[in-house]
Amino acid sequence: MPSPNRLVAAPLLIATLAFAVTGPAIADSKRSVSVPAAERLNIGRDTSAADIRARLAEKGFDVRKVEFEGYKTEVKVYDASGRCLEIYFDPASGEEIRRKRDDDCGRRHSVREDWYADRLIAASDDRRRD
Repeated sequence: MPSPNRLVAAPLLIATLAFAVTGPAIADSKRSVSVPAAERLNIGRDTSAADIRARLAEKGFDVRKVEFEGYKTEVKVYDASGRCLEIYFDPASGEEIRRKRDDDCGRRHSVREDWYADRLIAASDDRRRD
């Protein structure tokens, strides 16, 4: 007769392995953002980072980063409500593939901080001219 420890250990091991395989997928699905087909974005075919920034800015996004990877273009943005998102595009068609919430878009400056940074840049430019 098998030992009682084996009877308990086998199901526990199976449950642990099942969670290890499906756990990341479950966590990633919670971060996905559902977007109706009519509201999905299209950035156009083979566009540059500057074009992507301009097109998404017109739609109300604050673009933080654009990355070109072989089979996708990844864009990190803040939406109008201030949420950090990753939006993936198909580079061949320019159509949005996926959108998900993210937490590493970088620091977003307030208007006051932007004003202060602009003043520092202007002051340093004045010093260089003197």
